[in-house]
Amino acid sequence: MNYYPKILPFYMTYPMPLIWEEEDTVMRDLEYLQELYPRQAKKYRKRIEELLERFDSEGSVLYDEYPDRMTLYKMAQDIYAVLEQEEKREQAEAAAVAAAPADGGEVSTTGDRISAGAAMNPAVRTAETAPLLGPESMELIQVLLYGEIFRRRQKRGFRKF
Repeated sequence: MNYYPKILPFYMTYPMPLIWEEEDTVMRDLEYLQELYPRQAKKYRKRIEELLERFDSEGSVLYDEYPDRMTLYKMAQDIYAVLEQEEKREQAEAAAVAAAPADGGEVSTTGDRISAGAAMNPAVRTAETAPLLGPESMELIQVLLYGEIFRRRQKRGFRKF
């Protein structure tokens, strides 16, 4: 008969640091993959992150165990309205710059003046004439908002389930 208890190695007696390390790896992977987002999605993500700062406090709806769908939808609508105003402002500024006499500029098919650099670079041309936010942008904003809420809950160590 064996009177000695089964001896466990040290790493088996305290497995928690391995779990925390795995969570850190998951968050690093998430941040890396967010850096691979397309330019417009990355721009929206950074702005959503800034706008969520005002909601980020103890007892906020962000940290409810089960956040209310309508509250989150209203939050996404508010962010959408802010982003739409910023897009309109950017387009008005771009139109003001385009209306100024530019030496060596071309006139596009819509009658807008395009600088010489923009005429050579199609990416700049499409950025100048990019449409305002559409219904698919609202869905993108919701997805980015929910992802940012998830990231903040993980960062804060939210564990109520």
